[in-house]
Amino acid sequence: MGAYHKGEKQIQALAGATLQANQLNGMVQGALAPAAVQFLLGQRLAVVTTMDENGAVWISAMVGEPGFVYPINPVQIILDARTLAQSDPLWHNLKAGKHQAVGMVVINFGQRRRLRVNGTASVDGDFVVIDVIQTYSNCPKYIQKRELEHAPDAASTANVRSSRTAILSEEDKVLIGSSDTFFIGTYTVEGGSDASHRGGQTGFVQALDASHIRFPDYAGNNMFNTMGNLALNPRLGLLFVNYVTGDTLQVTGRAEGIEPFRWHNGEHNGHVDVLVEQVVRTTGGALGQWRFGAFSPYNPEA
Repeated sequence: MGAYHKGEKQIQALAGATLQANQLNGMVQGALAPAAVQFLLGQRLAVVTTMDENGAVWISAMVGEPGFVYPINPVQIILDARTLAQSDPLWHNLKAGKHQAVGMVVINFGQRRRLRVNGTASVDGDFVVIDVIQTYSNCPKYIQKRELEHAPDAASTANVRSSRTAILSEEDKVLIGSSDTFFIGTYTVEGGSDASHRGGQTGFVQALDASHIRFPDYAGNNMFNTMGNLALNPRLGLLFVNYVTGDTLQVTGRAEGIEPFRWHNGEHNGHVDVLVEQVVRTTGGALGQWRFGAFSPYNPEA
């Protein structure tokens, strides 16, 4: 596939960023470069987007020792997912059929580095096998510094518990409103699945009520992968993490109000509203405990 699909091109044009986006064409590769392989081998956190049989988009996270993200060659990656709860939507979604479209972002908060991989995946026991279609590095914007202090192990999943509802609880709304980081998953037939990071000052994302979430669209790398996907398919997944306890909140729903896009001096001053359709809460600390370091110097004021 080409570097951009029609949804991304549409949003790039609306933002007046077509030239800048085209200048980044060369970043998108069909295989992992040696530097990307070395980066992946040292990482502790991977976030993966999948889609269920009803078209709902989910985004999941797993933590492991260095090497749990293992590129066996430049176009294939194995994830050791033993710390991921068996109740996580990822397992159901990938076991439903082989070679499903997935998006992955592997992120190092401490170094403010991230690598994105889009491809297809299947499950082999406790492992996820990803065939790479597109890969590229992202800029360090909006990444808060954090360090993993206490990592989970595979045995810890025995203590993990999940609950599922159609609306946000009061505890969910507190977690969302106190977040400085979340992850977003999107999907299109044209571009496949995508996983992306979003960050800002504490309070930049809000739970408006039990069924609506709002977040801003800050200026990024001008590729508009997420917004381009949402222009074609409003369904999305959100992932919020309690970095003190390692518990997670996964939301699937639909984006509303992403148009008209309003840019001023190169920045979009609008927001995205999300209609919540389903919520999964996972407790038991499967993502470990993280120590906060510093906010990104790129963060706009909340």
